[in-house]
Amino acid sequence: MILENYLQSIQEGITYPKLKKIYHYGKDLHSDLRTLKVRGEDPGDKGYWSDKYKPGKYSEHISFFLEPAPVDILGSVFKGVKHPVWFTGNILYEYEVDISSMPEFVYCIAESPLSNKLLHDNSTSGMSNTEYAELLQKIRIETGEIGYSKREFLKVAPQYVGILKQEYLKLPHRPNWNELKLLYAGGVVHAMIYPKGGIIKYSYYKQVKVGSRRN
Repeated sequence: MILENYLQSIQEGITYPKLKKIYHYGKDLHSDLRTLKVRGEDPGDKGYWSDKYKPGKYSEHISFFLEPAPVDILGSVFKGVKHPVWFTGNILYEYEVDISSMPEFVYCIAESPLSNKLLHDNSTSGMSNTEYAELLQKIRIETGEIGYSKREFLKVAPQYVGILKQEYLKLPHRPNWNELKLLYAGGVVHAMIYPKGGIIKYSYYKQVKVGSRRN
């Protein structure tokens, strides 16, 4: 029923604003954005077991938010959990990437509202990790959350813009909060981009401080 409702919303012809930029965050300043593999940090056979259900290895992707991270509230969301990134006062580089200038890529939309709802649905509660991963992969391919071109990404991703702040505010109330509370983007929608060549040029960067309003 979850999938049927989602597909129905697409069939009803809902339109979304065009997505032009995506965002990445890091502690250090770099001349470009690189995958772990290009940086020489590929874990090889010690990679994630779930890699086979995604378009590539974990070490071949770079994570992006589809809108600027709500840094003003993230210090409060993760207060008291010693988060490695989203703690009040932490200064980060916000990298803005113009999608039109990116090399061709494959992608996976991770932690979407659909996949999060599926995770906590009664119909999946008795599944093994493998059974659930296979089901999720099938749904992601059918809905376009896994895709193999920039064109596909630009068709699907815009529907998830504008929800990031609310998703973060809901996070501490999720039943799996303890599993998510130290993750960079756990539980909130983001894009895993697997770029051809493993390198992405950003168009702009600036520093932001967690817990402070944007300038």
